[in-house]
Amino acid sequence: MLRYHVLDGVRRDTEREVFLGDWIAGRRPGGIPPGIRAIIDRHARPTVVLDSFFRGLLDESKKTAFPAAEIVRHLGAGATASSRSAPASGLTARTGSAAATRR
Repeated sequence: MLRYHVLDGVRRDTEREVFLGDWIAGRRPGGIPPGIRAIIDRHARPTVVLDSFFRGLLDESKKTAFPAAEIVRHLGAGATASSRSAPASGLTARTGSAAATRR
């Protein structure tokens, strides 16, 4: 959802991957509503990890390991303090897997 739907409304003519990389590095365009900023803050890093995983599956090996631990780690590492206080995940570190949790 982040990669296609949310970013298309804010990234202007910047490629998705470049936009996310810039966002993570702290280079953010102005004029983005706070709610959208919080979503991007919360999900940019896990999105980049998943994109890398998918590229590995397609370009390298179907045996590419799923990066569950890295995704869980990044879900708690939002870029701003406001995003860290918000509920952050559909993944759980308890199981060490990408199992969805229900709220």
